[in-house]
Parts: sequence; structure tokens; C-alpha cells
Amino acid sequence: TMSRLRTLLLVVLLPVLLFSSMASAQEVTLTVVIDSRPTYQAWQKRVIEEYERQNPHIKVETIVQAGSVTQQQLTLFMAGVPFDMGFTDPHAITAWGRMGLLTDLTPYITEHADQYADWYPSALDFYRVGDGIYALPVDIQLGTVFYNVDAFSQVGLPHPDPNWTYFDLQDYARRLLVTDAEGNVLRHGFKIPTWRNWVPMVWAFGADYVDDWNNPTRFTGNTPEMVQALTYLNDLVVTQAVQDQATHRRYNTFVAFSGGHAAMVLSNSISMYQFQEIKDFEWDVAAMPHGPAGQVTHINAIGWFIPATSQYPDEAWGLLQLMTSPEALEWLIEMVQTVPPSRSAIVSNWLPSITVPKSKEIMLMGVENARAPGTLAAEIYNPISDITHAVIWGEIPPTAAIENMERLVSVLLTNQ
Repeated sequence: TMSRLRTLLLVVLLPVLLFSSMASAQEVTLTVVIDSRPTYQAWQKRVIEEYERQNPHIKVETIVQAGSVTQQQLTLFMAGVPFDMGFTDPHAITAWGRMGLLTDLTPYITEHADQYADWYPSALDFYRVGDGIYALPVDIQLGTVFYNVDAFSQVGLPHPDPNWTYFDLQDYARRLLVTDAEGNVLRHGFKIPTWRNWVPMVWAFGADYVDDWNNPTRFTGNTPEMVQALTYLNDLVVTQAVQDQATHRRYNTFVAFSGGHAAMVLSNSISMYQFQEIKDFEWDVAAMPHGPAGQVTHINAIGWFIPATSQYPDEAWGLLQLMTSPEALEWLIEMVQTVPPSRSAIVSNWLPSITVPKSKEIMLMGVENARAPGTLAAEIYNPISDITHAVIWGEIPPTAAIENMERLVSVLLTNQ
């Protein structure tokens, strides 16, 4: 009968259909760019192994970061090489988001809002373009001043208190200067911050270069506050509160501080893990100083994104969701010791696990309203940085520098 024939066909075809379905599921292979740093790489592999265990039909192939991860992934985009997850700096993510190269993660984040409810809002603001969020961090870098406790004691200086100012920093730096009998500098008090860590000093004076660092539309730096900020930065050099230009170039932040060449450096919490190697002196961290406009804490984070060309965005999101889960953040703190973006993970895991520096909790001051210097596109930031540093080293006066920046940045913003 027709009914028996259907049953027979079902018995014959069902194993075939099941095998075909399984084979199809096994074809889901995610290609993920991973960090080359050993501790991060070990953590990522642990997360990937757990994801594959939970999802036996998904396999993850990895591409290890080689050289500049931004340039590496831009090359993948330009060459049309498919991949399903990558990571890079905020300024590249916002640029790529505007170009349509990345998947807007907002629907995924909204669907799993409970997982991100206790995250610092500033940890998501890095990657906003319009109404979209184009990446997620797994850890954050908080701005702080590292100082040589022994050097402070040697000259009778008190430890910086949470309300200290940039003018206190300048005074302390001048008093921490050590020279030999011939006047040669053996130790400077401070070092002009590298990367983009100098920008919050300008913000603390109430000045800014553009209206929005994620989505700039106009230059805003032609103000008395900017003149005051740039004058202060140059005055640090004039008063020998910081290393001269040659010494600044000779020593990076790690070498300057760990080698005793500078008693204070303004960096972020990622430096904390490098400084664990210091055995010659005691060191600690201080809150970001206050300026005339108040205290500005800065924050940065590498973001993990899903390319718009991913063939498996839902599966890629599943991996990213696991990477940013409380369980994975706990592993990250255990294996890498970086600061998680989750308040509960900080309280329950990070704070109890960190013994050095003693004042680690001071780095959390102002994080709720922290600003991110890493989001401005490189083509806009680089000329701003170059001209500002020309002021710092006395190569151009502040007013002329501001006029030059306004002309150049305005053209760049018009053409972006």
C-alpha cells in the first residue's frame, strides 16, 4: 500500500538524511585571528576548545597575529580572504564600521543584555558608530600614573593623593630630578606620555581637538583652554620636569621607569604586568591628576569584531559571547591578569588576585565616565599628535600650532 511504501522510504532515507545533516553541520568552520602574545594566545585557545566542546559540529581554525594586526586584517579584507572574527584597535573598528566592513553587534548584545548589564558603559563606547556597536572588548586598559615609591621617599615627598593636580605632578617631578656633580641628569621626575596617553592631560584642562572622537565633524581646539594646555605641556620640558627630547626617544616607557630613568610615568594598566618584573625598587600607582576642568580618566581596549563578510555570523557571535562570558573572563584574569570590563568580575576575581601594586583599586577612579583617546581615526589623530609634540619640544608656539591644526584637521574632516 501507499502507506507502507512511505514508511519503507522513510526507514531507508532517514539515516541518509541524518548523515547528510551531520556532514553539513561539520562543514561549519570558523576562521579566527588570534593574539600572538603567549598568555593571550593560551587563553584564546582555552576558550576555543571549550566552544568546540559545546558545539561539536563547529571547528575553529586560527590565524596568529603577524606584525600589525590592523594591517594584517585590512589586507585580508582587501584581498577578499574570508574570516569570521578578528581584533584590532578602536580607531580601526570605528573606521571599518563606517565603511560597512563589520557586523553591527547591537542585535546580539540586546538579545543577551543580561550578560553585559554590569559592564562599564565606557567599555562599549569605543566601538559606537551612529546607533551601531561593532566590537566587544575582553579586557580594558585604565589610565594611571606609576611612581617609584623609593624615589619619593628619598626626596621626602608624600605619596600622591587622589586629589592631586597636574601642577602637583610638575612640582613633584622637578623635585625628583637627580643630577651628578657635572649637571648630567641621572633621573628625571616624569616622562611625556607615549602612545595616546598624553591626550587626557589636554582634556583635564578643558580643551579638546574635535567634537566627537568616534565620529568627528569639526575642529574644536581653537580655545583659551587649549592654549593653556599646550603651554603647560611645553612648560614641563622648560622646567626639566620631564625628560628632554633625546632622552625621551632613547627610552620607551617600560625602560624609562623600570631602569630608574624616570620616577613617574603616565600610562595605562597594561603596563602594570610588565612592571611586575621590577625588583630594584618599590612602585605603586596613583590616580589620574586633576586639571583646571577636573579629573579625566582614560580607557582603551582592543575590540573583537565579526566581519560583514562572515558566512557564519551567528556561530561567530556564539564564540564571541563565550569569550566575553563571566567564565571566560575569570580564566582571563587567572591567565593574563588584565582588567575585565565587568564590574562583578573586577570585584570577585581581579581585585583579590592582584597583590602588586598595593593601590590597584585607585585605577578604577573615574572609570564610569572615562574617555577613550584610541577611537579617533589615525589620519586625523596623527597630524594632531605631530603638531602637539612640536609644541611640547618648543619647536612651534601654541597659538601657531592651533592655527595649523585647525586648517589641516578641517580639510581632513571635510574629505573623510
